[in-house]
Amino acid sequence: MRKYINSGLFSVVILLFLLPFIEVRCNDQEIVHASGMAMALNLKFETNEDVFGGMGGMMKDNDQMTSALDKQNRKPDVFGIITLFIMLLGIAFQFIPVLQKPWISAVLAGVAVLALVLMYLIYTRGWEKKMNSESGSEMFGYMKFTLHFVYGYWLALLGCIGLLAYNIFNQIQDNRAKAIAVYYPVTKDEAPDIIDNF
Repeated sequence: MRKYINSGLFSVVILLFLLPFIEVRCNDQEIVHASGMAMALNLKFETNEDVFGGMGGMMKDNDQMTSALDKQNRKPDVFGIITLFIMLLGIAFQFIPVLQKPWISAVLAGVAVLALVLMYLIYTRGWEKKMNSESGSEMFGYMKFTLHFVYGYWLALLGCIGLLAYNIFNQIQDNRAKAIAVYYPVTKDEAPDIIDNF
């Protein structure tokens, strides 16, 4: 039963990568968003044409902005790739008896949580540094651009934390069952007496 729950949870996290992870806003209006899959595999970022193409084409005519959105000038997000790879490993491990241990799934989930947290920290700090730099101020002028991690990212992070908690719980239960078997062994002769007491 556990292997099906685990493989299902790992699969759900992969599906959550299809949802928006980050969003760039100009004066609180969304202009660009990207799914976790787009970040990990360096796919096209989606733009809000009503805003991005508006303002007399100012946004589209900004060479630096256009260059930043061009996938040729971006690199696949390493943290997204790591998380997706871990999720695939987690699914595969559930069907290999020797790797079905709860602690192995817990370790995988823990690494995925760490990767997603690092993604958040590095992106937000990098964005703040860019916006606070002199070139950033010159590039955007009076327009205020902000980077936000949105629901897809938070759901994926919660999914990985849920996986971690579920497998830690299973490991504790397994350790408890082993301890009971060692300190309170039940023999075949004692089994009927135990059953009669219930």
